[in-house]
Amino acid sequence: MEPIPPARHAYNLLYHQTMSCLKSNGEMSPAGLAQSVLTLGCFKNIPQEDYKYLLSHMISMEQLQRTEHGGLVIGREGEKIVNSHKFLTVFLAPEYLLVKDENRTIGTVDKVYPVGTRFALAGIAWETVDVNEKSKVIFVKKVPGVSVVDWNVDFNAELHTVLVRKVRSVLKENDTYPYLSVRCQDRLTEIQYIARNSGILDNLVTPLSDRKYAVFPWVGTRQLITLNYALRHRKIKSKHPWITCVYLEVIFEGTKEELSNIIFDILHSELNLYDLPLPDKVQIDGKYNEFVPPELLRKQFIEDYLDFEGLKEAML
Repeated sequence: MEPIPPARHAYNLLYHQTMSCLKSNGEMSPAGLAQSVLTLGCFKNIPQEDYKYLLSHMISMEQLQRTEHGGLVIGREGEKIVNSHKFLTVFLAPEYLLVKDENRTIGTVDKVYPVGTRFALAGIAWETVDVNEKSKVIFVKKVPGVSVVDWNVDFNAELHTVLVRKVRSVLKENDTYPYLSVRCQDRLTEIQYIARNSGILDNLVTPLSDRKYAVFPWVGTRQLITLNYALRHRKIKSKHPWITCVYLEVIFEGTKEELSNIIFDILHSELNLYDLPLPDKVQIDGKYNEFVPPELLRKQFIEDYLDFEGLKEAML
């Protein structure tokens, strides 16, 4: 079993526990609130400065309200949250939308496809013509073309290095798996042949064209994304095609040896994760994130998701 990394900066959970504490106790001073909440084990890595910043942000959003005595109570907007039956859960539950072609139901999807978007469902290509988010219905029309599952957005998961390394070992070795069907065994044999002859199992960098390379470090998603942004920090165009992809696509003017040398130079460097060119709205998904300042969500992503030490440990 691959280990589950702990969340050390779960600011969305900090929001939830703050609101729960105030709902139970009524008015509390900021110091008393911090004493009650920050002493919980899961928040031991969150400094008081971050909590103060979160409380100020919650006041500005009317989630909290400061009383004339300087205490804190749940605010007008916060009452709407804590009085909902959905408040008790701290995980995101998927919300499904019906897909309809006029009055005929095609199926369901777990995301909103804006008007004009083409997507695959039930083996057919559809284009969105209208969206009723309140009723959770997407109206579509059938369009010509090949239906392709958009794996890059449908997967919201990650792979651990333990699992990725096991994938490589399955591709490298000739172990038999008696529980596989004949068709699956044939498919595995085919994939093993392709992987072995492409060189991706033993070479860090594999040329795809004159300027395009595939980088296969065989590390987990977090470590791979860290390497992706580290290469961008070196002004090298790097792309992580989809969330469960195990390689990077890199555009580089030099040779594969030069690219390999740059990667190992990164691994031996003192990389500051806060210097990486991350997207402005980068964050880890979480319920109640809309009530957390973007700066704290960015910090959570850097501290809890990126893993430079794990990348070095796996590759050096």
